[in-house]
Amino acid sequence: MLRKVCNLGVVLATALFLSVQTAYGGIITFDLGDFTPNSVSYNGSSTTFWGNGPNTAERVILNSALGLSRTEFYGPGGISITGTRMSSNSGWGAAYGLTPGSVGLGEGLVVDLATGQIHQVGHLGSINQSPAFGVSNSGVATGDADGARKAYTWSQTNGIQGLSSPDAAIGRAISDGGTRQAGFALNGIGTAQAAQWINGGFSFLDDPFLIESFANGIAPDGQNSAGYVSRFNFANFETEQLLAGWDSTGSLSLFSDVLGNDAFGSWNSLTNGFYGGSFNDVGLVFDPLDGYVRSFDDWALSKHGLTFGSPTRSVNDVFWDGSDYHFALEGSGRYVRAPDGAAAVPEPASWMLFSMGILIVGIGAGWKRRAELWSKLTIWTRKVRPNFVMRILLTVLSLGLLSDYAQAGPIFVDLGSENDVVGVTRLGDGTALLVGNTFNTTTQTNEAVLFTVSSDGSTVSSTTLGSLGGDTFATGISHNGQFISGYSVSPLSQGLGEGAVWEVENPGVAQGVGFLGSFNQSPAFHVSNDGVAAGHADGARDAFTWSQNGGIQAIPDQPTLAAAAAISDAGNVVVGLAQNGVGTTQAAVWNDGAFSFLEDPFQVSSLAVDVSSDGDFVGGFVSFFDFTVFETVQQAAVWENGVLTLLTDENGDPFEGMVNGVSSNGYAVGESELGGFIWHESFGGVRLFEEWSLTEHGLTFPTPISAVNDIYFDGTDLNFALDGSAYYAQTPAQSTAVPEPSSLALCLIAGGCFALFHFRRRRNAPPVPRG
Repeated sequence: MLRKVCNLGVVLATALFLSVQTAYGGIITFDLGDFTPNSVSYNGSSTTFWGNGPNTAERVILNSALGLSRTEFYGPGGISITGTRMSSNSGWGAAYGLTPGSVGLGEGLVVDLATGQIHQVGHLGSINQSPAFGVSNSGVATGDADGARKAYTWSQTNGIQGLSSPDAAIGRAISDGGTRQAGFALNGIGTAQAAQWINGGFSFLDDPFLIESFANGIAPDGQNSAGYVSRFNFANFETEQLLAGWDSTGSLSLFSDVLGNDAFGSWNSLTNGFYGGSFNDVGLVFDPLDGYVRSFDDWALSKHGLTFGSPTRSVNDVFWDGSDYHFALEGSGRYVRAPDGAAAVPEPASWMLFSMGILIVGIGAGWKRRAELWSKLTIWTRKVRPNFVMRILLTVLSLGLLSDYAQAGPIFVDLGSENDVVGVTRLGDGTALLVGNTFNTTTQTNEAVLFTVSSDGSTVSSTTLGSLGGDTFATGISHNGQFISGYSVSPLSQGLGEGAVWEVENPGVAQGVGFLGSFNQSPAFHVSNDGVAAGHADGARDAFTWSQNGGIQAIPDQPTLAAAAAISDAGNVVVGLAQNGVGTTQAAVWNDGAFSFLEDPFQVSSLAVDVSSDGDFVGGFVSFFDFTVFETVQQAAVWENGVLTLLTDENGDPFEGMVNGVSSNGYAVGESELGGFIWHESFGGVRLFEEWSLTEHGLTFPTPISAVNDIYFDGTDLNFALDGSAYYAQTPAQSTAVPEPSSLALCLIAGGCFALFHFRRRRNAPPVPRG
């Protein structure tokens, strides 16, 4: 019996860990940049948005790998159009634009998103205005025609047709099946009242105040509508908009806030009992699990721990796929996907405690009967049972899940606004080392500093590095944490000064690298794991390496002018620049001493700034002359094994900036006029670091990130040296995130099958004699 309790406890605990990871692993946020999403849908593998970019209507597709594609749609003759709503199946988009002969908002347009074909809905009445506001899964659209005098439907088969209604009406939303519409019409006293059409039949929706009401959204099945009703408040002599919902009979429901007071605003969308809208530029939600209205940002924080760089002004659409909610947000344009019912999941700490309790009880029960055998190891070994082994394996797996979960969060440390940081690494025990620089106001000199951050980020210590006599600057740290590179003004140096190398175990002593040529300047910009420094000497005429045994030496096989900027961990790959055949500087690499230029299609100027620890990735910039603005543009660039990738933004336009650091798993970081950035080929474009850290890891910073100066991948996490204030940040790498529940579930299923098979055999087997 005790063995059964143990088995049940361990399996249940493991299952609970899977539940936690499933519940907390499905949250996705994505910044859509300058795109405003009015509608969102999801097909199981990709999310589609319909809305408006800077110039015209756009469809945006976000695939499961978080790759983003944007397609612009222009109306007849290339006119800009406004996208309004999209069908739930992502097949159709409603829009409007000023086509020839139209007035006001223009003519309604229905876009076949699969083919790109745009259908004009035409007009009704004497005023050529017919914007389309909603579209069904079969491409049936609804809107208003003749200057909002007539609500209509449109289909490819029947064209535009007026819906029965009083003198003035607007169709605002349509169900997936195309048989139900919602909007408003003028009532008998001349005010706008929320209305619906069911199979063409018209009826007003309940409005006890008859001042103004409007149905903006309709549920996919057409059973409920949502919008607002207005009432006059005689206490303050103001008209108030109350959040309102109606069922298919037209019966009204008003919403309340957490205190039970009437909630103000207007709903834009609803699905599965969940509503999204806004009030005074604050995005609102009604979660049926809560039963009250609150701001979207408050809901996202309390339910999922999500925060955003800017307030959510409106929840433009919400889509339910059967398990998750998908939100199209306006603040900046944002997308959030969150599990349905996540509010019912206890806090992670309580899950951990509960599961650990089960593990302890279960393991204790299983080992109680064997306590007397611990002193007889050979007897215990002989008596061990396969099901006991299974318990041990499942226990280890559960504890592993706990470990993964506990280590999944990011670390952020503020190293002080008076400092900057230029290099970072992380040791095997979790300690992070960063090097940077500060200005000593007492001595009025620049000083190089080593920062040591504990594995949990709770403590920081700093050490001033020794100088060669004057201003001193650190430039990098070896990834094994043993050496620091930089330069310092020494008695004989000129310009930037003499290159210097420090041993981390003896940081107070700077080792000068010496000079080459007639100009005594030799800054060192990076150092390998065995203490080989790389830099440039003689006024950037010679790239050099320096070692304790060999001293300073010009790198063989280099053009007349050359400079080294970085060196790989093994010291076999050095990168920088050299003068090419047309007299401009070009990114260059020395691989095992053999020189070659890196790819540069423009040969205006380029520079290799950093090389990954394994030597496979190089980062920097490539410049070109943009004849549209008559300016030279410096475009961020990455070379992977010599193959150039010019970095672009999410729209595919050249991204102006410079890569400062690259990691062995293909991440690139740097600086631009927009701020510090991060890039990976899976992104679909450069992302600003603040947006990425917030969206992917919920990490915010007290001041803007102006530059990401270095990145190091330690095999598990990404480690960053940031400028804003001086910051250290550590985040899980995507490729090493907490294991997917599906793969863990397969392991458990396999283990469970083995265990059941074994238990069955034991049940049918003859008794095993004990002795």
